[in-house]
Amino acid sequence: MLRILLVDDDAVALMLHSKVLEKAQLNLPVHQFKKGIEALDFLKSPLSEPTDFLLLLDINMPEMSGWEVLEVLSRSHFPFNIFVFMVTSSVDQSDRVKAENNDLVMGYIEKPFSKITLEGIRNHEALQQYFPQTS
Repeated sequence: MLRILLVDDDAVALMLHSKVLEKAQLNLPVHQFKKGIEALDFLKSPLSEPTDFLLLLDINMPEMSGWEVLEVLSRSHFPFNIFVFMVTSSVDQSDRVKAENNDLVMGYIEKPFSKITLEGIRNHEALQQYFPQTS
């Protein structure tokens, strides 16, 4: 099973991205968090069934940035997979380079993401097993 964790301090972005996820009909549970620490606490909580996570993570957030969340993830050992995509409005090229050089990050997505963006995620080699191909 795969669950989506959507982490963004912007309530409008959370709402918009949740709607896009719904319209994409991925048929996966979506959990929203306005703070990185809330998502980390959720990941540390006991799970009732084996689950992997698709983490759509904003970079620029107060209190704990997306980069700081990644630092915690890199030092933690979870009994499941976490597939991280940075989702940001940052136009700073160094953020893109930093994401590309981080072993935990599978992709860099500019806000707002779309159904087409989600198709790219769905077709990512590491994630195809979670999305049965329809003919």
